[in-house]
Amino acid sequence: NTIINEVFATGRPVLTDNARADPRYQSMESIVGYQLRSILAVPLIVRGETIGAVYCDNKALTAVFKESELNLLTAFANQAAVAIENARLFEAARAQLVAISEMRDLVDSIFGSVVSGLITLDGRDSISAFNRAAEHITFSAAADVIGAPLFAVLPYLHAPLAERLAHIRAGESQSVIEFEVLLPRHGRRIWQVN
Repeated sequence: NTIINEVFATGRPVLTDNARADPRYQSMESIVGYQLRSILAVPLIVRGETIGAVYCDNKALTAVFKESELNLLTAFANQAAVAIENARLFEAARAQLVAISEMRDLVDSIFGSVVSGLITLDGRDSISAFNRAAEHITFSAAADVIGAPLFAVLPYLHAPLAERLAHIRAGESQSVIEFEVLLPRHGRRIWQVN
């Protein structure tokens, strides 16, 4: 643990060919007790942060590990650190995706259960959501209108809403707007828009 903690804290590898005779480690009880001789440990580093260490030892032989083994283990540790970090990032992204999906499902459920027609727009006035009540009121299927510009789908709303949407985007508060429209083949409709 002493050597692992040292490698982790300093971010530098440790290579000793005889730990029992190495002045850095002669007083360490675990090294003496386990009769460790050859020790090689390298840090796992990602973006300048040490996330772990790889440790190798040999109790029987001295000078088992040389500079070539240090270089090989360092290359392995670098690859392992990147793989570990990628796995962590992937898991975090997956967890975020699950949370977003759950949130979207909840919003869809709430949105679908509202009895008033709900149409939401993105920043370009394209329809981003369209509930069942909106389908019934406008005689349009959500699958046909999602992603389409509001005024291309419902051109009769342009006159009463276009200027008011511009005011809302400018930061002005708007109250309920009520207006009447004449729908081709469906007659007069009163719209109340919040």
